[in-house]
Amino acid sequence: MISELELLFDKIKVFFKSETIMGKPIEAGNFIIIPLLSISFGAGNGSAGGEMAKGAGAGAGGKVTPVALVIIRDDEVRLFSLNGENNFKDISELVPEIISSINQKTENP
Repeated sequence: MISELELLFDKIKVFFKSETIMGKPIEAGNFIIIPLLSISFGAGNGSAGGEMAKGAGAGAGGKVTPVALVIIRDDEVRLFSLNGENNFKDISELVPEIISSINQKTENP
């Protein structure tokens, strides 16, 4: 049982890195977009034994949820929460500008 738990937690350590909380930056024209994530995790184990049989088991589950975007353009840094309707409206207002910036980069590399 101990070896199963050690294996489980060794695999979990690989998952929990700074890149897991702060996603990989995405370059879009003059913009850099960095997703921020929330991670929930749970683990459990158990064992039983009796005259006829013995058994053990371990399990884990997790959830990754995007919670915000950091958008960088030139010297301006803006943080947009993804929790709430108004915040999506603010981000959607930047979309045409981001697309225009990407188009300019592809036309004039």
